[in-house]
Amino acid sequence: MTAVAPTRTEIDARRHLTRIRETVRQFKGEAWARNAERETQAPSAKVVYFIQAGIDGPIKVGVASDVAARVASLQVGCPFPLALLGTVPGGFSAERRLHSMFSEFRMQGEWFEPDWSVLNYIKAAIA
Repeated sequence: MTAVAPTRTEIDARRHLTRIRETVRQFKGEAWARNAERETQAPSAKVVYFIQAGIDGPIKVGVASDVAARVASLQVGCPFPLALLGTVPGGFSAERRLHSMFSEFRMQGEWFEPDWSVLNYIKAAIA
């Protein structure tokens, strides 16, 4: 029985999967290091963040105490580059207020259309 040589597409797919696995391993290692470092620090204040997917994609409004870690964790599951538009002080009550304010632009969950009124609010809030 002769083995069939893999096609170019199969080889490319394997290489792609290998790169993905390596990126995930690296991310998990960095996340572990951040968590270990965080455990030795005092808890930080929560902020409301605005993250946009792609250049003109939807905007996520959420709460985190470690925004960089939050962006990194969201990026793992997002096919578009994520950009942190900014943060404002506040916790879950501020987040709920913003979700209510932007409700007509809600796409899914905490993701909103990049309407000019949403973008203008963010620009004014982070200034």
